[in-house]
Amino acid sequence: MGELQSNIIISVVSNIIFEPYFISLLQSAFNNNKVEPCSVPYGEHNQVGYKEQLMESDMIVVWLNIEEFFSDTLTPINLGETSQYQAINEIIALCERLYDDLAACSTTRILWFSFEDYYIRTSVLTGHRYATLIDKGNIKLAEYLYNRAKFIDSKRLIAEVGIANAYDTTAKYRWN
Repeated sequence: MGELQSNIIISVVSNIIFEPYFISLLQSAFNNNKVEPCSVPYGEHNQVGYKEQLMESDMIVVWLNIEEFFSDTLTPINLGETSQYQAINEIIALCERLYDDLAACSTTRILWFSFEDYYIRTSVLTGHRYATLIDKGNIKLAEYLYNRAKFIDSKRLIAEVGIANAYDTTAKYRWN
């Protein structure tokens, strides 16, 4: 008799809509029957049901949309240095709190996707000054997560698959 294999439980903590494609792509990457993806809406990860789910997970994936947190900060055309510095510090503090919450309820592996700004149109108006905000935040986040979680460079990943295959700006979902 063969060994009974259990599903790999992957909890995805996010404020991004991944459907209709991401979950099926994740399942196909694990031969369709060996993975059990579970969605954990960001901000609800400390609720009892989701905490239990996180405790049972074999892997936790964190994938956050920065626009959801800082839409007011990211939209002004004239984003001053002080505002950029404050926004970066808020981003890092938010991520540190989330990591601490996850680490408190689970000792499993955490994959953390970096922020990306390809979907935000503000950078077209503000140029590189805005783009560096996301990059600076990612650098600080990578430093914080070093030896704590696996940090995935979303911008590089999107560059490899192409932005048209990674994001639908009309429906605002990823992985077409």
